[in-house]
Amino acid sequence: MKRETNKPTQERLKELFNYDSETGIFTRRKVSNRGPKAERKYGRQGAGRITELGYVVIMVDGTNYISGSLAWCYVHGSWPMDRIKYIDGNKLNNRVSNIRLQDTPMEEIKSIPMTQERLKELLHYEPSTGWFTWRINSAVAKPGERAGGGHGLGYRQLGLDYKKYLEHTLAFLYMTGEWPPNEVDHINRDKSDNRWENLKLATRSQQGHNKGMSARNKLGFPGVNKLGNKYLSRILIEGKPIRIGWYVTIAQARIARLLAEKQHFGRFTTWEDERDGQLPMGDGFLGVIMRENRLYVLSSDGQPIEVTDVNDIQVLPVNDEGAVIQ
Repeated sequence: MKRETNKPTQERLKELFNYDSETGIFTRRKVSNRGPKAERKYGRQGAGRITELGYVVIMVDGTNYISGSLAWCYVHGSWPMDRIKYIDGNKLNNRVSNIRLQDTPMEEIKSIPMTQERLKELLHYEPSTGWFTWRINSAVAKPGERAGGGHGLGYRQLGLDYKKYLEHTLAFLYMTGEWPPNEVDHINRDKSDNRWENLKLATRSQQGHNKGMSARNKLGFPGVNKLGNKYLSRILIEGKPIRIGWYVTIAQARIARLLAEKQHFGRFTTWEDERDGQLPMGDGFLGVIMRENRLYVLSSDGQPIEVTDVNDIQVLPVNDEGAVIQ
């Protein structure tokens, strides 16, 4: 006949142990003769030993108990009424945030907000590569393996605690400790490139400018269209098209658009176009360069002149064929 034992109370556990909820480690308040030996034998800190099944067990008043059950009682004040479940699958991780009861509804777990602390328990983020890798060992992943997969819209996503997250938003939480207040923009327009240097907070309007050019644009310069013998420069602000102005050369219209981008969004969002180095102007071309988020045009002797107002550029009048009008 199995001998019934009185399970330890919260008061008794606190009399015998200190428990660190952030590390999941129990330490005895009184040093025992077995403690140092156990640490040397199992290569770990804290009270208890590791069983063949991978659990940490601790002897309390002559009886061995699984550390997760002791942690539950130590924190909540009562013995768990069901088996303990380790959320990340790691039975050595007895942090209170990693412990649930087996019958805890999935919806209850999903309702717990993801925090930077929880994220860093599960994953490591490398800012220089943009990769998340697992810290934990589970049925579907091993420590060091890349986490996440592709998303139908070109983004990468991760599944954590029964919820899916876009990888770039998790990168922001990991690095700053907060969820992004606005949308996160991929500077190079590659939605799967989540290197920290490639991510930038943006409003929806700002994000709308960091995308490819419309197929209807025949000139090859975003926001610039030819109507008659002039060029119209426009920009989209909070979903509303704003007319910047009419110009007689592509160069003037393009630079007006770039300056408007910097005014409204703090940077030149469409500068990546390879044709930006030379812009058609009169019977020649105008050299345009950028340094440290400043726009310059090249003078006749090749010297850079900063441009902050499109009216500072000397524009030559041209006809429909682009020839200079004498």
